Amino acid sequence: MKKILLPLALFAATLTAAAQKPAAKHAAKSGDLVAQHLKTFDELDYDVFSNAKWDRLHESHAQNILVH
Repeated sequence: MKKILLPLALFAATLTAAAQKPAAKHAAKSGDLVAQHLKTFDELDYDVFSNAKWDRLHESHAQNILVH
C-alpha cells in the first residue's frame, strides 16, 4: 500500500504545482495591465483634463462614446 501512496502523492503534488503556474502568469499579466491603465489614467487626469487639452480627449473615450 505504501508503494502506491508515495507515487500518487508525488503525482498529485506535481499536478498542483503545474496548475498554479498559469495562475501566477495570469496574475503577472493582470498586474501589468492594471499598471498600464493607471499610467494612462494619470496622464489623462493630470495632463489632459487639468490642462484642458480637449483635443486629446479622444484618448480616453472610444468612438461610440458621446461626451457632452
